[in-house]
Amino acid sequence: MIIKVFPDKEKAKSILKMANSREQFLKDMEKIKIYSTIITENYYEIIKELCIAVILTDGYKAIGENAHKELIDFMRRYKEFNDFEIETT
Repeated sequence: MIIKVFPDKEKAKSILKMANSREQFLKDMEKIKIYSTIITENYYEIIKELCIAVILTDGYKAIGENAHKELIDFMRRYKEFNDFEIETT
């Protein structure tokens, strides 16, 4: 469920830092062999964190059992993302 909340730009900035840290971690891990599932999980988390940061700045929050799916679906509101990008996620 997506609910309306007070926009939280500071939390969004913090989440962006986390996403950047994950991305740097993955770049460092390219030097060694790690399981592809670890790489995939981290890229999924980066995508999720970026989506959370976007909706937080607009004053929304995803909660509940299907929050991740609803978060991705909610991204359709933003014209910067096309259906192919959203469906691929």
